[in-house]
Amino acid sequence: MGHTKQPNFLIVGAAKSGTTSLWHYLKQHPDVFMPVNKEPMFFASSYYEKLNRKDPHYPLIMQYLVTDLAAYRRLFEKSEGKKAVGEATATYLCHHDLVIPRVIQLLNDVKILMILRNPVDRAVSAYTFLLRDGEESLSLDECLNMEEERMKSHWSMTHAYRGVGLYYSQVKAYMDNFSRVKVYLYEDLVRDAQGLVKQMFEFLEVDSSFSPDVKTRHNISGVPTKAWIHRAISKPNLATRSLTPLVKLITTEPQRRKIVEGLRGRYLSKPEITVETRGRLQEIFRDDILKLQDLIGRDLSTWLASPASR
Repeated sequence: MGHTKQPNFLIVGAAKSGTTSLWHYLKQHPDVFMPVNKEPMFFASSYYEKLNRKDPHYPLIMQYLVTDLAAYRRLFEKSEGKKAVGEATATYLCHHDLVIPRVIQLLNDVKILMILRNPVDRAVSAYTFLLRDGEESLSLDECLNMEEERMKSHWSMTHAYRGVGLYYSQVKAYMDNFSRVKVYLYEDLVRDAQGLVKQMFEFLEVDSSFSPDVKTRHNISGVPTKAWIHRAISKPNLATRSLTPLVKLITTEPQRRKIVEGLRGRYLSKPEITVETRGRLQEIFRDDILKLQDLIGRDLSTWLASPASR
């Protein structure tokens, strides 16, 4: 173990709300350390160890899952000298009941960051993300009908289009258990990514005058319009593995990732989600949104706008 530092902050979610972008932006700071494995899921590992192998997301989760404490600590081996040390697992928010006791036991009162997205848009984004990677074939309405059954069968929360977006109790659990919790909105990231990251640097107590590159959007959802291009760039590590040695010699890993994300964004289209389906989702989330806006002190009226006006 030596003097390996442990995380003093966690980005806990929500899934499909910009956590991948935040991870990319924050780790550019010279005083911030975040491991290459963006989604170790360590504090929720007891759930993922029992994951249903029929879940199409299973192989990808197993690629990133860290279940062993020593292996988790090794993720932070190179963090010496960094002031802010953290990791980002987007499902820590929805798995708060499992995660919070383990975090308190191991890390005590760490700083908690979360970013929330309109739960209707988040559900649609999660659905198109799985559609993009060939891990969903049903309509979104059918998925909502199947959700309870899938969760009982121990599928991943990636398929919990309803469950993940009921934020109130999830956010409250973190606020009740940690003294330093910051809640941001996806709109903040879209409107002023640089300003949002500056606020996060202030919260993490590192130099907030540092300006990361926030131009690239990461982990975009959508349905591939050019299937062969998507196949080439979507398989884990395939894109970078298949590049010639010369390309690897003259580009860095972040540059290669940027190329892949650029290609992905260019060849993805959004599936049509009916006004009726959006309306159904809005009814599911309405009461929760009203409670959430009081809890976090933010106006969420745009989240309650009728689907037809969107």
